[in-house]
Amino acid sequence: MESPRESFSGSGVPQHLIGCVNCVIFVCRNDGDYRRCVAACLVEGVYIQEHDRQKNSQGTPQALAPPWWESFGFKLIEQLEDVNDHSIFGAIYEIVSSHYLDEAPKRVIAFRGTLFKRDTWRQDLKLDFEIFFNRLQESSRFGLAMEIVRNMAAEYGAANIWLAGHSLGSAMALLVGKNMFKNMGYAIETYLFNSPSISSFPIEQRLENDKAKNALRSAKGFLKTGVTFTLKGHQQRREDRKNFVALSEWVPNLFVNPYDPICSGYIGHFQKRKSMGKLRTRISISGTLESELLLPSAFLTQNMNPSKNFIPDHGIQQWWSPELSSHSERHIFKFK
Repeated sequence: MESPRESFSGSGVPQHLIGCVNCVIFVCRNDGDYRRCVAACLVEGVYIQEHDRQKNSQGTPQALAPPWWESFGFKLIEQLEDVNDHSIFGAIYEIVSSHYLDEAPKRVIAFRGTLFKRDTWRQDLKLDFEIFFNRLQESSRFGLAMEIVRNMAAEYGAANIWLAGHSLGSAMALLVGKNMFKNMGYAIETYLFNSPSISSFPIEQRLENDKAKNALRSAKGFLKTGVTFTLKGHQQRREDRKNFVALSEWVPNLFVNPYDPICSGYIGHFQKRKSMGKLRTRISISGTLESELLLPSAFLTQNMNPSKNFIPDHGIQQWWSPELSSHSERHIFKFK
């Protein structure tokens, strides 16, 4: 989803976050709320870089993006370009000051979401559909993102880099982080804003009664389990369970809005895991359809004052707003 249009200006940088660079870097590493805000602003910087690129190609020079990282003591190192439409879908940032460098990330790799602009909407929507069909990992955009992050981790150490993304970009960051942990054992600090959940169904948003919502989720879960047991062999189910349990040690920061149907499915996902008994948990994990976006553990933060309007509830601005009221809970999956 595109960031709302009014943020496309240098004056749109949230002034309440800007202070001296040294304080920014120190707090950025040690204050969860500030880290969330800075990560969201760096993602917004990617949106605006692509906005500037398209304006420049039309003969209308734009340079609105730099304040979104310079204001927080970062500089742009590299833009990530999609080979299909030549759009900027990601960026690599570096902290400028050497002060408190041990407490701050040496590199931040951020990814934007779907941008409904002339040069981007076709490729972005194509990738949105790839998420639904579990094929995002087959895209050239994901391949480039993985290569970049592997190189950054090798050069600076996985503990010294962050991943961040919004919407489609959040799915990209999630998959990169998930693969880095599964294949290399690197638990990269990751910030996922409004990440798509294929278990999100708009019908749940219309159910006001919690019991009705839980009943719907349980029915979907048992239906999914039955289908999977029919389609998968015993060995494949054991492998899925093993991978799921191993991934539980990676705990990304997941930011969701309960009135955003694209990401709200994660709320039900973790509520169900929390309420399940051991036996039902075993059955559920054994019969889960493998999903690229499946998460066993997360530090889940919900926006507790949603606007109940899709555009702001899915937009990234909410995550740096000084009016944000949120609730956070750590969900660590334990399979016994």
